[in-house]
Amino acid sequence: MKNAKSYKGFTLIEIMVSVVLASIILVTLYSLFTSQQKTYNSQDLIVEMQQNVRTALDTMVRDLRTMGYGIPTVSNPSAIEAITSATENSITFKVDMDDVSASLVSDYTAPGTTLSVNTVSDSSSSYYYGRFSAGDTIYITDGYKWNSTMISASAVGSLTITPLTDYFPAGSVLHVIHSITFSQSPSNHLHSTSTSTNKITRSIDGGSAQPVVDDIDYLEFKYYDENDNLLGSVTPYKGVALSSSEKNSVRKIKVLVIARTMREDPYYKDSGTYNCGDTYSDRYHRITLESDIKLRNIGSD
Repeated sequence: MKNAKSYKGFTLIEIMVSVVLASIILVTLYSLFTSQQKTYNSQDLIVEMQQNVRTALDTMVRDLRTMGYGIPTVSNPSAIEAITSATENSITFKVDMDDVSASLVSDYTAPGTTLSVNTVSDSSSSYYYGRFSAGDTIYITDGYKWNSTMISASAVGSLTITPLTDYFPAGSVLHVIHSITFSQSPSNHLHSTSTSTNKITRSIDGGSAQPVVDDIDYLEFKYYDENDNLLGSVTPYKGVALSSSEKNSVRKIKVLVIARTMREDPYYKDSGTYNCGDTYSDRYHRITLESDIKLRNIGSD
C-alpha cells in the first residue's frame, strides 16, 4: 500500500491564490476589452461626424464663392441684389450656377419673342443649346442696361422668350440665373433638444429644400463689408435680418458649422453655449468648422 504522503496535489491556499490571480487577469482583460470597445464606438461616431461637417462646409463654400456670377453689374433700370435674403442661419442668393451663357448674334428689338444666339448642338460646347431649358430665367445686358425674362423653348441658334422691354444689340450677353437657398432645419434654434433631425438644406428657385447633411447642430452666417465691419451685429447673434443696403454691402461671409454625432455617447458629457445664446448639456460629441468666403463676383465691374 502506497503512503498517503506520496500523492501530490494542490493545497486549498494554492487553489485560492490561483483563483484570485485568474480573476484579476480576467477582470483586467475585460476592462481592456470594454475600454477598447468604448474607444472604437466613440471614434466611429466622431469620424462620421467629421465627414458630415466637411461635406456641409465644402458644399456651401463652393456655391457661395460663385455668388453673383452671371448677374449684370449695371444699375439700369436698378441695381440687382445678388443676396436676396440674409439671416444668421439662412441665405438666399442669385448665381449662374451651371455656367450657362450665350451672346446675341443679331440685334433684338422689343417686343420680339426670339433671341438669336450663338448656341450650337455640340454638347461639348459652352454654348450648347440644350443647356437652355424652358422655365429658365435669363438676365441679359449690353453693358449699359439689363432685362430679365423667362425661356419658353430653345433650339440651335435661338431662344424663345417672354418679350423684353428694351432693345439689345448684337454682342449682348445673357446668363441663366438661379436662386439658391442654404438654411438650417429646423430654424428655431432648438438644436440638440429638437425632436427633428437637425440638418442643412439647399433649395433652388424656391423648390423643396433638399438635405445637404444631417446631424448639424448649429449653422451661422456672419456678413462683412469691404472694410471688414460686421453687418447686422447683435449680441447674442440671433434674429439677424440684413436690410437691402446691408445686403448690397456684403463682401465677405463667415460660415460657422457645428456638427454633432448621430447619437449620444453614454460615456461622454458636454455642455456649452452657442453664439445665438442657446445652451446645451448632453452626451453628444461636437466639432466646429468655419470658413471665410470673399465674394469675388460682387462689388466689381
